Amino acid sequence: MICWHSRSAKTRIQIEFTDPFDARGMRRVYGRGDCFGRGANFNMDIWRDQNGNLFTRFWSRSVRVEDVSLAIRGIFADSLPQRVEGAGFSDAWLPRALRDKYEEWVLEYL
Repeated sequence: MICWHSRSAKTRIQIEFTDPFDARGMRRVYGRGDCFGRGANFNMDIWRDQNGNLFTRFWSRSVRVEDVSLAIRGIFADSLPQRVEGAGFSDAWLPRALRDKYEEWVLEYL
């Protein structure tokens, strides 16, 4: 489990490994894809379920990897930034610990 504290002492975010999840019925709230030449593409998607819980998946179709599924606790759906139509997703709201975990996962396979 990874913990991240925001500037507000009242907010504590936990990132926990979880079993692979089925995203049917969920809404994708963030997506990121990174290309590293030679066809090495890595992805991170974050999904929100009907209860407002957030789940993320690290995956790749181009490189043989161990997919990672995580649950994000402490961020509430109503506090997520709204996506502007036609604009890309912003990762500014993501806990630094989650971005670091993704980067470590990518580097493991490069």
